[in-house]
Amino acid sequence: MYLNYSISHLLNLFLRNISKYTIYPFIIISSIILLFILLKNKDSYSKYIIIAIDIILSFIIVVNYKYNLFSTLTFKYFYHNLYFYFLNSLIFMIVNLVLVLKNKYLKLNIYFYILQIIFLLFSLFMTYYLKNAHLLIIGNIYPEITIGNYIYFIYYIAIILIIVYKALTRNK
Repeated sequence: MYLNYSISHLLNLFLRNISKYTIYPFIIISSIILLFILLKNKDSYSKYIIIAIDIILSFIIVVNYKYNLFSTLTFKYFYHNLYFYFLNSLIFMIVNLVLVLKNKYLKLNIYFYILQIIFLLFSLFMTYYLKNAHLLIIGNIYPEITIGNYIYFIYYIAIILIIVYKALTRNK
């Protein structure tokens, strides 16, 4: 399931979602509090918090979208696709968790993680609120899907560039 809007229309829809749904400011404030907690506790507590959140969110995603995550339609128009967004969220949580457990790029991971949490929590809230009616959900969370997929893409590129840079500097 996908839509394709212009960037200006996408940003307009995103701002409308923030002002229309009272849960959105709550999610943003909660995520900022989580950001401070994760940055303050750089040691093992951050890892446990991230593990707990990832397990809960992964479970919710798999329960709501099980078979649709791996269908052939998931990869069609993938940046604008509801199912690809949730599959990409699962992949992001796994990659982020592995890097956090290895204490690699912790601050970078935490900032991207908080952005992901904001979009993913709102998306999962709308899934619950709209009783998992996929057409209604995509109409209400389209900006989060598109922006979220682009954020994941930027994150993957940043991690790859950092790994390549560190590998090249070690060889010299």
